[in-house]
Amino acid sequence: MLNRKFTTFNSRTNHSRDVGNKLKSIQMNRLLIFVILFSIWSNGAAQDPDPDLFQTWYLTYVRASDLDTPIFVTDVVPPVSPYITISEDLTIIGDGPCNSFEASFEHLGTNYMSNLEFSSTTLTCEFGTHIMLENTFFGIISIGWPYEINLINGGLELRMTTPIDGLAIYQNYPLSTSDISLNTTKIYPNPSQSKIYISSDFNPIQEAVLYNIIGEKILTKTKNLSEIDISKFVSGIYILRLETKRGFTTHKIIKTNNQ
Repeated sequence: MLNRKFTTFNSRTNHSRDVGNKLKSIQMNRLLIFVILFSIWSNGAAQDPDPDLFQTWYLTYVRASDLDTPIFVTDVVPPVSPYITISEDLTIIGDGPCNSFEASFEHLGTNYMSNLEFSSTTLTCEFGTHIMLENTFFGIISIGWPYEINLINGGLELRMTTPIDGLAIYQNYPLSTSDISLNTTKIYPNPSQSKIYISSDFNPIQEAVLYNIIGEKILTKTKNLSEIDISKFVSGIYILRLETKRGFTTHKIIKTNNQ
């Protein structure tokens, strides 16, 4: 009887010892995992930002989330060229279709920027397409974002992402370039109630496209481009895009009531 009790006691003692060892083992494993994760985080936090980040980037594509319609900047009418300039002190300035902004960030981990401050001007956009683009563009840049920089044809590409699958894509060269001679294009009379005349001696116009204030294409001409009849349109503001071999220009056209 005594031996049985003693055996039972030893069994319980051994069982308790095994449980204690297992608990210690679990605690040590958890501690080891914590040390490893902390080490990874510390190494990432100490890493400097990619030096290619510090330059001017031109927005090409943006979407607010995986449920939202993506926006290709080249499809936006009237045409715009949003950009950001990132400095080595982690400040960012930039222009949207209608407003400018400035922001400051801190670099956390590997290729992650955390927002500290963001402010922008509050001008009202005339066009709905510009409002949508600017709201999405500023919405992403004003929060923290992981980023990556890739080599593409002609330069570099910067990608910013968000937790809801938002995405902004930039490239480090302008979307299009216009020859200085485009600035010699003359459009008159403006305002006009019937016809406008186009003069571009040094850079011939290949196509003229007229858009209304909400960005809808209402007229396209590829012939007889020295004049455009706008008499049938209602009074208001229109955007005329003139295409040439060397680029394009856009012009605000004001249509007045017929007298």
